[in-house]
Amino acid sequence: MGILTALSTNRHGWAIILGIAVATGLISAGLTPRGPITTTEAVISMGIAFGVGIIAGLVTNHRWHLLLLPIAFIVVFELARINLTGPTVDGPHLGSTYGIIAFIVGRLWHGVLVLVPLGLGMLHGIRFRDRAETSPSQLSADWVGSSPIWPQLP
Repeated sequence: MGILTALSTNRHGWAIILGIAVATGLISAGLTPRGPITTTEAVISMGIAFGVGIIAGLVTNHRWHLLLLPIAFIVVFELARINLTGPTVDGPHLGSTYGIIAFIVGRLWHGVLVLVPLGLGMLHGIRFRDRAETSPSQLSADWVGSSPIWPQLP
């Protein structure tokens, strides 16, 4: 039994995923509390989220963790920046055009930039771990250019 299999039991998997979500949410709220403003911040946020997703996928054995990680991330992220003031971090004010724009920029766009790569990274991590456990010799050939959501062409 490999170390990834040992870590990914039900009991440990949930705790590890929750720990990853809490750490990622706190770090993200500390580095980009108002969301990624520049292109560099957006790309770095996406890359880190994808990497965290891969790590989470490697240590889990349930696709149900795909739900726990983003939900826990959102909760921790919002709680970590609850004391901040500003149009993009205050409560949503959807009664004006500026309030709608602030909501989209501060919450929805940040969610798309972080949660999509997080989920895709988890899918890649789960697939990578599954392939490593079933056929380690084919791992390098199958991993390059593969995607868990697109079928491989012959």
